[in-house]
Amino acid sequence: MKKLKNILQYKILILIIVTILYVFIITNNFLYKTNYSEGYNEIEGTIIDIVKDETKTTFTLKSKEKIKVNYYNEFNYEIGDYIKVKGDLKVPSGNTIFNLFDYRLYLMSNKIYHIMNADEIIKIDSSECLYKIKSLIYKKIDNLKSENYIKTFVLGDKSDLENNIKTIYQENGISHLLAISGMHISLLAGILKFILKKIKFNHLIISSFLIFYSFLTNFTPSVIRATLFFIFSKKINIMKLIIIFC
Repeated sequence: MKKLKNILQYKILILIIVTILYVFIITNNFLYKTNYSEGYNEIEGTIIDIVKDETKTTFTLKSKEKIKVNYYNEFNYEIGDYIKVKGDLKVPSGNTIFNLFDYRLYLMSNKIYHIMNADEIIKIDSSECLYKIKSLIYKKIDNLKSENYIKTFVLGDKSDLENNIKTIYQENGISHLLAISGMHISLLAGILKFILKKIKFNHLIISSFLIFYSFLTNFTPSVIRATLFFIFSKKINIMKLIIIFC
């Protein structure tokens, strides 16, 4: 018990030190290294998400780094398509009013350092198998009633949720309900374990499904942590897992 207490104390101390260093590095912009410069660029990459509104289509292009792309013409591409985009690349504007939402920092937290207003898109290759499955799932959800809520609660994708709805959740202190958390993974794993309890390799099957689900939710930290927790739970003592992942 004393040994466990010492381990927890060391863990808390390391966590505090790492947090201080991380905040210092982030606020001083040391980690924000980019592969591109501002100006007109031609960049090849894979589409990993798509958001459409009345005036434009916004998507994330995964290349040497992730880039947020705005396209104002007709958009006929899918998640997973490998494309070339041509357009003006720039650093997003930062917050000019203290304590308000900073779009630039938000993008940086997702490792996106540039946005592009594309004037031309050339398709190079079609979606890979996994991305085709992801695109098909999104299409199926789009045909359902209340598809924006289903995307949010099932895939953790809040892009189609109206801003006033997000604001209401935030003002009521329940915005965490819109995020996929470890609780969701635990519930999902528990249901699958109950269904597959008579199958010999049920742990391997469930672990594989959770990894695929992590891919569907764009590998958010909470999902990855809970998935790893489940995967290693069969081999490592639960208390050690709590120390490692919590």
